[in-house]
Parts: sequence; structure tokens; C-alpha cells
Amino acid sequence: MQLVVNVLGGFLIVVCVVSALGDFARVPSLVETMHRLGISAKMLPVLGLIKMVGALGVGIGFAQNFFAVAMGVCLSAYFAGAVIAHTRVRDPIRESAAAYFILIAALTYLLTALAV
Repeated sequence: MQLVVNVLGGFLIVVCVVSALGDFARVPSLVETMHRLGISAKMLPVLGLIKMVGALGVGIGFAQNFFAVAMGVCLSAYFAGAVIAHTRVRDPIRESAAAYFILIAALTYLLTALAV
């Protein structure tokens, strides 16, 4: 079970860091998506910071299972919010698939961290 937690943790770290870097760089396609979702571009640095803290917490979770569980809850809530935002504006699946996939990964990470 610990192997699954570690693999999913590594995946979540990479996804969160890459996504946060895109937020900080204000990638034009990302700004456009945020506008479509009704989220101000001014929020991008805040969202990027949340993802960086999440990645840091998952990293700490490799040594302290409490952090793994806490970050599993936080990242699951964050990406559930992303899924809700995409669903609210009726985004097609090609626009929201990443949010669904990462939510499933975060929930699986949380459940396996709880089982360790």
C-alpha cells in the first residue's frame, strides 16, 4: 500500500508543480480558461501558491503519514472545486478531463494514505 501512496504522491507533486508554474507564468490558454470559468486572472498566483503548498505537503507526507492524509484531503477538495467549476459552465469533457483525472488521483492518494 505504501508503494501506491508513494507513486501517487510523486504524480501529484509533478502535476501540482507544473500546474502552479503555469499559473505563475499566466499562460494565455490558462488565463482564457479561468475567464471562461468566471475566475479572475488575479487569482492565478493564489491558485499556484495553493498547489505549491500542496506539493510541498505531499513531499513531507513521504516521511509523515499525517501530512499525506492532510494533503490528500486538501488536494481532493481543491480539484473537486476545479471539477465543479468546469461542470458549472458545462465545459466539454476535453476541457475538464484533467481536473477529473487529478481528482481521482488525489482521492485514491487520500484513501491509500488512510489505509497505511
